[in-house]
Amino acid sequence: MTNNITLYELSEELRSLLENVDPETGELPEGFGEVRSLVEKKGSAVAAFIANKELELQAIDDRLAIIANNVRRQRAKTTWLRQYLLDAMKKTGMTEIKSSDGMLTVRRLVNRDMRVVIDENSAEPMPKEFIRTFVREEYKKSAIREAILNGQEVPGARLEAYDRLELR
Repeated sequence: MTNNITLYELSEELRSLLENVDPETGELPEGFGEVRSLVEKKGSAVAAFIANKELELQAIDDRLAIIANNVRRQRAKTTWLRQYLLDAMKKTGMTEIKSSDGMLTVRRLVNRDMRVVIDENSAEPMPKEFIRTFVREEYKKSAIREAILNGQEVPGARLEAYDRLELR
């Protein structure tokens, strides 16, 4: 056997050897031990690769969380600075500021934009025609599981066993 053989090929070979076990004596075919050892060796290498990849992915996720947090902070700071400048311009009555090098011009556009402000404490309720209702259905899988385990039939659902790979 060479090192270039894959785990898949070794697994197929081992399965084939298992099919050739002597039914009367239980004797294993020649080469069984060697192939099983190679399957374990390759399997260990694949498991080590998976463990390493999972650690790498966790490190990436951790870094992404830090970056996302930095982006949120920078956006908040930029929003605050924008409002800070607008408030200063309002207070002084200024409508335009130009940088000394002429590369940047800031304009306060007085009453240019409109936005809807909802008064949550209004004495009168908002008319229904202006309210959008969101309905989102979601399966309660833990309740479905409990019901099936307690013998209840749940149409459209079933419990299914599956294999899990555990790395230690």
